[in-house]
Amino acid sequence: MEASRRAALKSMLDGFALKQQEENRERDDRRVALEQFLSGYADATRDVIRPCFEEFSAELAARGHPCTVDVDQPADPGDSASAAKITLTIFPNAVTLAHGNPSNSYKASPNQRKVTSNRCTMTSSGGIVASVIGEYSLAELTREVVEQHLFDLAAATFGAT
Repeated sequence: MEASRRAALKSMLDGFALKQQEENRERDDRRVALEQFLSGYADATRDVIRPCFEEFSAELAARGHPCTVDVDQPADPGDSASAAKITLTIFPNAVTLAHGNPSNSYKASPNQRKVTSNRCTMTSSGGIVASVIGEYSLAELTREVVEQHLFDLAAATFGAT
C-alpha cells in the first residue's frame, strides 16, 4: 500500500477508534447517571415517602379507614417502561370501591431523572379520576411535599376544605 494511502487509512482508523471510545464513555456516563438516580429514588422511597405513607395510614386506620402501601419494583432496574413505584391506597370505611379507591403514588421516571406523582380521587358519582400532581427532582421530593399530597388526597376523599 502506498504511503499516502496507508497514512490516510491510519488517520481514518484512528478517528473511528476515537469515536468509539467517546460513544463508550457517553454510554457509561448514562448508565452511571441512571444507577445514581435509581439509588436516589430507592433512598427517597425508604427515607421520605414510605415513612409519610405509614404515618398517614396509621392516622386513617385509627379512624376506620385502612390503607395499603404497595411497592412495585421493575424486573430490570434499567427498564424505564416498568419503573419503580410506591402507592398508598385508601379504603374509606374499610370498603373496596367498585371503580377503584383513592390513591397517591410516586413513580420513578429514569429517562427524565424525575419522580412523577399521581393521584386518584373519587368523583361525586362514585367514579375515580386520575391526575398527575407533578414531576419532581429527587431533591424536591421532601417530607413536606409528600405530606401535602397526602393531606390533599384526604381532603378530596373525606370532603375537608
